[in-house]
Amino acid sequence: MPFSKDALSMPLTSRSFQSITIILFGFYSLLSALRHFLLHSGIYDLGLFTQWSYLLGIGQPWQPSSLTAYLKPALGDHLSLSLLSISPILKLLPNAYVLLLIQSLGLSLLCALIYSSIASKRDRGITKLIKLLAVSLNPFIFNSALNDFHPEVAFSFLGYLSLLQLREKNYSSALFLLSLFVLTKEAMAIFAICFAIYALLCKQYRIALFVAPGALIYFKIASSIVD
Repeated sequence: MPFSKDALSMPLTSRSFQSITIILFGFYSLLSALRHFLLHSGIYDLGLFTQWSYLLGIGQPWQPSSLTAYLKPALGDHLSLSLLSISPILKLLPNAYVLLLIQSLGLSLLCALIYSSIASKRDRGITKLIKLLAVSLNPFIFNSALNDFHPEVAFSFLGYLSLLQLREKNYSSALFLLSLFVLTKEAMAIFAICFAIYALLCKQYRIALFVAPGALIYFKIASSIVD
């Protein structure tokens, strides 16, 4: 693996990071599960991803079903290679709640990473609390993410980690993480463009010139397949 231990050791191994991740995971999991139980979730996307992840897990992605009788029109831009990584879990536990738990974990990691990046040792208790609340209680999470399942949301922490690795000048790690993240959805090519802009700001012109055209080519090819 091309990761740098020094760049990822903080905050990933810090006690505060781990504590925040566990607390947010419990909170997000409970809230998303409760919304689904009370019929407040986006059942179309959640059902779509649950069924197809299960079919991938049992090795029958083309098995005739309500999804795959007409695969391309049914899945459309919901086709995501990242589902391959979670399909074994759905094989063992074929339930929509499992996807909600996976997404809750991804969001918890993302929020804990962002908080750890903006927190300072000089912050007082109330300042730390305000920063944590600002990160973890943002409208996107409550109005969108916890109502449904989307692979790009569940794996969003990979995108943020790629930026951290770029900042730490671990370029192979940054590009590897970026590649994993953009495979979650073809529209994440937009994030890759933002990554390239950040690379320009970091004066990494070669990376920017490599990523920006690559993102456009990827979006063109991927969108022609799924749309």
